[in-house]
Amino acid sequence: MTEAVSSFRRLKLELGAAPTVWSDEVTAAATASATQALEVRATTLENGQSQLQASYTWALDVNGRAIGMTSVNNGTIGRIDFVADRFGIVDPNNTGSTTFEGGRWLTRSGGLLLAHGKPFGTTGDLLFWIGVGSDVNACSKANGLLWFDNKGAGFFGGSLSAGIRRNAYRSTAVSTAATVESPPFGTGGAPKTVVFSLAYYNSGYLDSGTPGVVANSVIMTLQRSYNGGAWETVSSMQVGGQTTVYYDDLWGRYSYEASVGGSVTFTDGLPGVGTFAYRVLLSGATGLWPITLAEANGSNFHIGSQELSLISTEG
Repeated sequence: MTEAVSSFRRLKLELGAAPTVWSDEVTAAATASATQALEVRATTLENGQSQLQASYTWALDVNGRAIGMTSVNNGTIGRIDFVADRFGIVDPNNTGSTTFEGGRWLTRSGGLLLAHGKPFGTTGDLLFWIGVGSDVNACSKANGLLWFDNKGAGFFGGSLSAGIRRNAYRSTAVSTAATVESPPFGTGGAPKTVVFSLAYYNSGYLDSGTPGVVANSVIMTLQRSYNGGAWETVSSMQVGGQTTVYYDDLWGRYSYEASVGGSVTFTDGLPGVGTFAYRVLLSGATGLWPITLAEANGSNFHIGSQELSLISTEG
């Protein structure tokens, strides 16, 4: 028994009954080696300051084909470099994997493949691809759900829902029965502030009229559909305006100016992370609007402008 300390610096695995002598210059056929190196270095710079650097390296070499890792930290920049044909991460339940191979990142899960990196695919020009499959060489523009190539072209073949935070829609139809509706959109479950508004305006002339002021009004109704369910009314308000008429001696015609509108804010606190949809309906219009009017000295008739808008914002 001895208390002498033994150590080793390099290991070599080779075929055969007897080992060969280690040599850095001569490579024996069918050999394998594992190398580890730890280095700490201090460098004196021209200004007299010192720079410290630590590096760690491990490498595996089989028949001259090496893989490994180098980790370097000089106190300013830390860097880790891997050299390997394939670098993979697999979750413990084996339900998905991410690998880096051939200059590309590949993620496989549930029969789907996401690939991006060095140009690939059947045409060799894809930079990003999502679709059903597992072989990066079989990716094509015909079988991809989403792809971008190195020529600036792209494609998306799935379905999109409207934004998750803010959705804005409007109708410019001039009508007392106009509507505006949002398609179903996703939500994070927070309360949503819904603002809906109406603005109608027109001015011009007619050859006949009754001087005075006519009150205009209409009811705006906000409805909601949750998860594709039936529409239900959540807010309703009447907004107003007026149409003024007077005789214009200069043109010898009756001058009209018509307007109606208003804005309503509703806070929707309905919980849930399903899809929401909103719509605004106009009904019960009264007064003198919309109205078709002409230019002061001609017959260029116009019905005016109208905007019915709907904006939902999730806080």
